[in-house]
Amino acid sequence: MGNSKKGNRVQAQSRIDPLGTSPTRKTLASMLKKTLLSTILVLIIGIGSCFTQSNDSIKNEIVIKCQKIDSLRKFNDVEIDEFYIDAGHNNESMHVGQIITLKKNDRILLIELFTETYSKYFYFDNEELIQAIEIKAQKVNQNNSETNKPVQNGNMNNNSKSLENRYFFSGKNLISYTFYEEKEKEYDSLHGNNPKLKYKMMEASAESIKEEANKLKERQKTR
Repeated sequence: MGNSKKGNRVQAQSRIDPLGTSPTRKTLASMLKKTLLSTILVLIIGIGSCFTQSNDSIKNEIVIKCQKIDSLRKFNDVEIDEFYIDAGHNNESMHVGQIITLKKNDRILLIELFTETYSKYFYFDNEELIQAIEIKAQKVNQNNSETNKPVQNGNMNNNSKSLENRYFFSGKNLISYTFYEEKEKEYDSLHGNNPKLKYKMMEASAESIKEEANKLKERQKTR
């Protein structure tokens, strides 16, 4: 009888674990942890991919909106004003260039600013900045030295080099940008080893251009 009971216990154990290889609680916990970490990693990668795709999609929508604004610019009347800034003494103003405004139903769609050193284009949707473009032209003279020249309506001759920055905004936030090569190299040389700091510098530049655009928008609304 004793042997029979012992045999039963052995048989019962074999039915539970025929090979005697059941994982321990520690092993199960380790396997569960690895599975959980893998799942979290997949989710993070997926969210990052969706975010990138979303920004790209928004940027494409902005480009299409700006193309439509450019079409309206060609076939509609615009307001042209001389542009002055505070000279900083005796309440005098200094003429610095020309400002062109495109409106539709009393809403500002586009502001173009031309000065002696640069041209800027500000595109608005529901009077919220969606794209800003800065353009400088470096013209090579006969002595092979480069001088900054204003760019009128984006026209360049064969002896000029266009230096262009573009900023794209959505919901008042910077979502994308492109800088001319020399500026990118400058940022890389200063902050190339610190991408977060580099992006903060880019954001600071974008905030400055956005502030300028909004000031011009408020100025032109009252005219």
